[in-house]
Amino acid sequence: MSAENKKRKELSEDKKVELKKFDEKMDKIREQIKEVEKKKDEAREEYYKLKYEFECQKASIIHVDRMYRRKNTLLKIEEDKKKAEEAKRAERDAMPNPFEEDISTCDFLIRFCKKLVRDRTQKESKVQKDTQAKEDLAKNAEEIKKQEEEGRIMFIKPKEEREKEEVTIIGGRAGGKKKNKRRNKRAPKQEEVREPKDPNELNFKYEIIQNFGQVGVNTPAHFDELAAKIEELEAKKTELFTKGEKRLDQEFLKSGDDATEEANKETGSKSTKKAFNLEEEDEANWPTMQ
Repeated sequence: MSAENKKRKELSEDKKVELKKFDEKMDKIREQIKEVEKKKDEAREEYYKLKYEFECQKASIIHVDRMYRRKNTLLKIEEDKKKAEEAKRAERDAMPNPFEEDISTCDFLIRFCKKLVRDRTQKESKVQKDTQAKEDLAKNAEEIKKQEEEGRIMFIKPKEEREKEEVTIIGGRAGGKKKNKRRNKRAPKQEEVREPKDPNELNFKYEIIQNFGQVGVNTPAHFDELAAKIEELEAKKTELFTKGEKRLDQEFLKSGDDATEEANKETGSKSTKKAFNLEEEDEANWPTMQ
């Protein structure tokens, strides 16, 4: 029994040694497996990292391409809109002002009043110059007469008077000279000029008065009122122009709205396209980690 037990004991020890070697071998294999799995995880991590970068680049390229095409579309829309606005503005500028006739009448009356003021100023200036010239002549004549009386100057008669004194008159004719026949022309009768009682008063024709009434401005009665009337006509002209432009703008906008409404009726309904949303457009292309 002892020999068998001893033999069994030896076999058991051998088995233990082999088992220990096997365990060591298994541990080495497990270490190798862990290293392989670690490398596998690293490779997989690198793969997904590179894949994520690739997806990001792809999404960025798609986004840039979409934005580029969107930019070109918006530029074209803006250009077409600008052309349409320029065409509308040209059409609007070509529309005549509804108060064009009254504005022209104001221009005419302004020029007319300015001409009256200018003529009156020139006339007064001329009268002043003539008066001054007459005063200067009177002073010179008085000075010459005074000097003649004092004997400081000798008055010389004109040549015609001296010749008449030297010629002997025979039979009522001057010797050696023919009598100049002169026709006695009757001087035309001067027409009477009716001067106004007040030189500052203004009298206009019916057409001028009618023009003032057309633009709603009272006719000036005196020269002193012309400056104020010119300012009033200028203000009236500006008022009519502004009023006409506002009316044209309202009519133009109304016609544009009517045209848009008719176009919408023809197409069936108004456009229901939503505004461009970058996040919604690119939402399906954003990369995701897996």
